[in-house]
Amino acid sequence: MRRRFELILILSLSLAGCDSPSTPAPRRAPPVAVPEIERPRIEFAGCRMVEPDGGPCLLAADRDAKLHVWIDVHAEAPLRILVDGQPRALESVAVDGGQRLALALGPQAEHLRIEGLEPRWREPFELTLAREQVPELVDAATRAARSGDPDQIREAIARIEEALDDLDGAARLAALQILRRLLFGSPAALARTEEAAALADSLGRTRDLADCAAAAAYINLDMRNDLVAARRWVARLEQLDGPEARAWAAYYGGLLASRTGDLGGAVQAFARARTQAARIGLFRDFLGASEMHAAVLAELGRGEQALASARETLALGRAPGIGCPDRARLLGNLAWTHLLLAEDGYAHDLPRPLLLEQLELVNAKGECPEPTDAMVARVNLAYVALADAEPEEAHEWLTSLPEEIPSWLRAWVDEARARVGLETGRDELLPDFAHRPRPPTELGLRWTAAVREAQTLERFGVSDAAVNGYLDAERILDEASSTLGIDVGRELFLAGRSASLQGLVELLIARGRVDQALCQIRLARGRELRLIDQAARIVGLSPRDRERRRALLEEYLTLRDQLAAERREDWRFSAPQRVRRERRRHERSEAADALLDEAVRLAGAGVEVSSCDALAPARRGLAMIVPFEAREGAWLFVADHEGVAVTPANTENLAAALASPQLQHKVAGAQRISVLAGGDSWSQSIHALAFGDGVVLDVAPVVYSLDLPVREETDPGQPLAVVVANPSEDLPEAQAEAEAVAAKLAGSGWSVRHHVGGEATRARLSADLAEASVLHYAGHGAYRGPSGWDAALLLSDEDVLGVTDVLALPRVPATIVLTGCETATVSDRTFAGGMNLGRAFVLAGASSVIAADGEVDDALARGVGELLHAELWAGTEATDPGAALRRVLLRLRERDPSAQWQRFRVLVP
Repeated sequence: MRRRFELILILSLSLAGCDSPSTPAPRRAPPVAVPEIERPRIEFAGCRMVEPDGGPCLLAADRDAKLHVWIDVHAEAPLRILVDGQPRALESVAVDGGQRLALALGPQAEHLRIEGLEPRWREPFELTLAREQVPELVDAATRAARSGDPDQIREAIARIEEALDDLDGAARLAALQILRRLLFGSPAALARTEEAAALADSLGRTRDLADCAAAAAYINLDMRNDLVAARRWVARLEQLDGPEARAWAAYYGGLLASRTGDLGGAVQAFARARTQAARIGLFRDFLGASEMHAAVLAELGRGEQALASARETLALGRAPGIGCPDRARLLGNLAWTHLLLAEDGYAHDLPRPLLLEQLELVNAKGECPEPTDAMVARVNLAYVALADAEPEEAHEWLTSLPEEIPSWLRAWVDEARARVGLETGRDELLPDFAHRPRPPTELGLRWTAAVREAQTLERFGVSDAAVNGYLDAERILDEASSTLGIDVGRELFLAGRSASLQGLVELLIARGRVDQALCQIRLARGRELRLIDQAARIVGLSPRDRERRRALLEEYLTLRDQLAAERREDWRFSAPQRVRRERRRHERSEAADALLDEAVRLAGAGVEVSSCDALAPARRGLAMIVPFEAREGAWLFVADHEGVAVTPANTENLAAALASPQLQHKVAGAQRISVLAGGDSWSQSIHALAFGDGVVLDVAPVVYSLDLPVREETDPGQPLAVVVANPSEDLPEAQAEAEAVAAKLAGSGWSVRHHVGGEATRARLSADLAEASVLHYAGHGAYRGPSGWDAALLLSDEDVLGVTDVLALPRVPATIVLTGCETATVSDRTFAGGMNLGRAFVLAGASSVIAADGEVDDALARGVGELLHAELWAGTEATDPGAALRRVLLRLRERDPSAQWQRFRVLVP
């Protein structure tokens, strides 16, 4: 409700020649009282400990301290800062819609007070500052750690371990805290961290407990590959109250999510970690979360977002005061992000300069030498050279590595050397196929190695073995799709890994095995769509089942990584011992597979189609048209009950391929045509391509199939139709369209619920769809988000019915008509096209969805809607939607061939 304010202006007039004393003096308007407000939300960090219930903030005695305070007020809001009653100049920066203050406090500071001025707070923020003596032993150890001198560090460790038995309470905790840091990287670090955490918990020191929990999560996750233990520590962080704990919980939760394949969850977690760290001045944590945020966006295929995030992070990382180790790590991580973007064909910055800068810092003579980081930088530079088609440069970087490299890095080095061998003809760099090394555990690297091996075999003319190699690579992608978490847009991850399918299809075609080539295309397409379907099913899980599924995946991955680590140590044992170890591992591997099976079962996965025999054959009268983009050019397949034919094609002129002798007769004889399209081929509107004397649609009804099993329908029990009309109230043609459709449905015996304008809310629509058999939506549609996952029907008052809302419905109508724009638009970045509103309804159980690709004219949409329902309900029984839309579109084409009639299509399972 809008308020109205009246301003009363009182004018005092001085009249010349009139001095009558009876003229009353003007009255002043009383000052407007600005109401006081409640104190806004305030978060702060920098205390060693904060006593519960408003107790003091403990700071180290005899030294300066700095507090970061975030206040949830707008950036220009005036504040008064008092330290021990003395005003401080207000120096703040705008962060997350509020102000962040950085307050330097001298050793004698005892009290902080912050007041709001306009508007005034009802009560100020006050914080008592107390001092806590740090044991000299701890101070000395801290100085040793900062020196980086190994001898000083060893001496400090020995002194603390000797003195521990004589310390208790806060002094012992301080000693354990510095000791665990000094022991970082050693086997004893975790035990000391857990000991410090237990003591911090008993003393009620939640800030120290959060610090220890974050360290324990990192050790278990990064050094021990124990995701289950890491999850326990992250859960502990989530239970703690404090801004630092919230930032660390989000960061390590993001790392866990990325390890279990839930890249969408990881992006959200890293975004939360960035926000929380920025609020309270945890700059190193902010940079770390930002690096991971950019990398995961790149892995997901969200190119524009990843590039923007990487550039922002690099700019922040070059700010004064960033330490050399942090700067080096940041450069390496951002270079990897740009390398991922480059390999997937997205806009990117050059990774080579970043890696060279990192190497200069961490080299033996660099500002912060670190041998392992220097090795990683060299390996990454080799991969950059390979991506730039410079195998000789890659070889130079690989030969510059020392002989001894960490076991976890060995697989990356071996794969890079093999790729150099493949591209330069140096067969001595290729692995011995008779004695293959055990494949790496990292799925992306395993896939890369499998593709390279297949390409090598193909080069040597061993075609059958090359086919098997490409099939192995495809099976690795199948495995990757089995361990995904709740994710929107994860199909973009697969889009950058098309080399195995492209190599396989072209090799099979060359060998005359076109049936198998088409089968592999359908299986790969189904894999991408199953990812979408799996994410859709997980949306509908209860919170309890979702949490159970996450725990099962973490337990599975932990066990799998432990088995891989044990295999790397087999060389230490005799042959009989290795046999016994492998037997034990086999038993544990079966247990791991059982965990994965249970996780998949919880999601209620549909029918798994993993072989050619499981695919639905082309029945008599059906022609299946399948375009496929190859490494160079394209192929166009047509399958019918007699078999499969294929011909080379130009993606810009598929009509010419359809007219080829190999395909023309199969299309011309069809009674129904099913198109399996996605990516760039979707926008070609195959049903509208020139064919013979007309277009493909002249031959037979055309439907666009997901080629994927869907959920079972439920009987609504009554003939109910839902009609939604012009929710945004700016489409007059849509209003008229919906009225005509509602009248036609009512005249055909349907019970109609008509939602017009502001009546069209998500709550009403969701409730009605659970009962209806037909939905007609005449309004705005919007395609947005990563590969269409944020697509939505726009409802009244800025409400929407989005993809995830559709997928969460208990059931949906069997027949759906969406005449809004972009309701059938797909992503050209993925093989199968990703998600859209039409596909969401099909995956949720609809038998057919008529929708539009791209933007459509309001009048054309009205014409399609009105004519379509006249065709659908012309007789006593409903007409097939494909046949009905065919008649409508051909009629519109006859009226105006230049109209955008080709944008409408029928989507089916």
